Amino acid sequence: HRHFLNRFYSGQFQGSFSKGVPFQHNPDTGDMRICGSSASLTGLEKAMESGDEAETELSIKRMQLLYGIAYSIGGIPLLYLGDEWGVLNDYSYRDDPGKSYDSRWVHRPDLREGVKSDRVHKGVADRMTSFFKLMAGIRSEEPVFGNTDTSFPDQIDAHLFCFVRSNGADKMLVIANFSEHVRNVNVEWISDQIHSVRFKDLLSDNSRTDASQLKIEPYQLLWLKAV
Repeated sequence: HRHFLNRFYSGQFQGSFSKGVPFQHNPDTGDMRICGSSASLTGLEKAMESGDEAETELSIKRMQLLYGIAYSIGGIPLLYLGDEWGVLNDYSYRDDPGKSYDSRWVHRPDLREGVKSDRVHKGVADRMTSFFKLMAGIRSEEPVFGNTDTSFPDQIDAHLFCFVRSNGADKMLVIANFSEHVRNVNVEWISDQIHSVRFKDLLSDNSRTDASQLKIEPYQLLWLKAV
């Protein structure tokens, strides 16, 4: 499994969307670490190189999915330098004798004005910045994001990562779809987790429909709050 992950995130696996750079590669064992910005690791760099708008959209959703979990699972979330703009890998370290031996510089970008423009797409940057502001605003307003309990219900789908934040009777269910395919979740199961038949998604402000199944889009993240 680790061998697969190394090959996938370094872009060596056929069909990989990732453009990570190996670090401390051991050619005898194949072991390595992977360096890269979140945007490049989740497919944005490759999608923009090919001009594939559909893949660009999926890569943005992957970034938002991962950070949406970090911002909701508990504790203080860490935002890595440049991820608020969806910054791509910075390969300029390869031309610097003082840095070229260390591939970790690929995710330590120079973000000075006039330098970062070739690694930042304004449309992506605006969407990522807005997403982080949205999550920060929700966290500051909702008590369920405080020093509260996090529990993990029994798995209902191998592609869905789910957990519940609880602050007394105040509950929120997070559902993260790690698949590129649509998944469906029984609404009754959702209600059982948050002890309420009424709920809304804090990220989209959409409320529950009358359908018996809730459709989860590819790489979609839901913060379902009991109301």
